[in-house]
Amino acid sequence: MRNATVLVIAAIVFLLQPAAAQQAPPASSASASSAQLAQKMNAYVGCINRLSARSYESRDRYFSWAAKSGPTGKERIIYGTYTCLLYGDEVWSDIVTWLHYGLVEAEELGVTQSNADEMTKSQAPAVQRLLGVSGDLGSRLGLDNKWLVAAIKAGGNYGEIFERNVGKASPLKLERGLNATWSKGGLMYAIPFK
Repeated sequence: MRNATVLVIAAIVFLLQPAAAQQAPPASSASASSAQLAQKMNAYVGCINRLSARSYESRDRYFSWAAKSGPTGKERIIYGTYTCLLYGDEVWSDIVTWLHYGLVEAEELGVTQSNADEMTKSQAPAVQRLLGVSGDLGSRLGLDNKWLVAAIKAGGNYGEIFERNVGKASPLKLERGLNATWSKGGLMYAIPFK
């Protein structure tokens, strides 16, 4: 008897599903907002899924030439690291791109959230350019030359941000893997700050 009841309930649910799917939901601004948000999130997830495959292909290409001649530095571009931004906002796109490069470069050069201020006194030209002591990258982006010092002090370098949000110090406990810097076998690299 119990099995028959379960089958009847399952049959009713099955029969009602197509009818419910055909009925249009009541129009409201909340459901319209939810639909727009769902559409945007689906587009974002689709973008990430397509780009993940390119990341792995890019890593394979990198290791195919690196195995022959050895890594020679950062002069090779590894396609696969992407940022999704609103089309047409080139200024913001430039800022986000250079922020990413700066956070990765900061990790490579040992600039952290706790030592960013003292690293501005470094005599290393790469550190000076990165932190705005020399060069004019900040002003070319429409920002103060010390913009990256402020960003690093606020959140840390790329490695610190990764560890805190999705890495070993987070509930997710993810390995760095491809998110490690290029010098540690990952895909993260920054073009030189010049």
